[in-house]
Amino acid sequence: MHNDHFDQILTEIASGAPRRTVLGGLAGLLAAGLGAGAEARRKKKKKKCKGGTTKCGKQCFNLQSDNLNCGACGNACSGGQSCSGGACTCPAGQTFLAGACIPRFGCTLDLDTCTFGKKACPEFTNESDARCYVSSDGEPFCGTNFTCDAVAPGGTCPTVGSEARTFIPCSLCVGTGETGACVRPISRVRA
Repeated sequence: MHNDHFDQILTEIASGAPRRTVLGGLAGLLAAGLGAGAEARRKKKKKKCKGGTTKCGKQCFNLQSDNLNCGACGNACSGGQSCSGGACTCPAGQTFLAGACIPRFGCTLDLDTCTFGKKACPEFTNESDARCYVSSDGEPFCGTNFTCDAVAPGGTCPTVGSEARTFIPCSLCVGTGETGACVRPISRVRA
C-alpha cells in the first residue's frame, strides 16, 4: 500500500473532511492495492509448454527429438549422433565408438572376430587386416591393428603410430595378464 496516501486519508477523516472526499480517497487506495495484487498474480503465472515439450530454462523443447536436450534438459548429442526417441543415436549402419559415429562396414554381432574367429569386414575398407569386432557397449564395428593387451580398468590402449585404439573384451586374449584386445576402429575407407 502507499503509506503517504493512507496517511492523507486518515488525516482527512480526523479533520472532519466531507464524506465524499474520504470515500474517494478510500476507493483510490483500494484500487491501488488491487492493481498491485493483479500485477503480482500476472508475474507468478508461468508459461506452460505445449504438445509434448518440456521446459528447459526459459524455453520449451521436445526431449524426444531435440539434439541439444535429448531425453533430458542439457543432454546434447555429439559425434554425429542425433536425438531419436529421447536417445542419442548414430545414423543407420554406424556405431558410436571413441566419441564419434563410425561406419560398420557391414559388421554385425554375429561376425565378431573375438567370438567366431577371424571375420573380415564385409564391405570394402582397403585395409588388409580389417576384421569385425564388438565394442564393450555391444556395438559392432570394423577395426584393424588387433593386439591382446593388459589394460587396467579405465585405462587406455597403446597407440599404433599416431592412431588411437579402443579396448574391447575378447575371448581370444587368454595370455598371462591379458585383459582384452586393443583395436583401431576404421572410420573411413583408406585411399
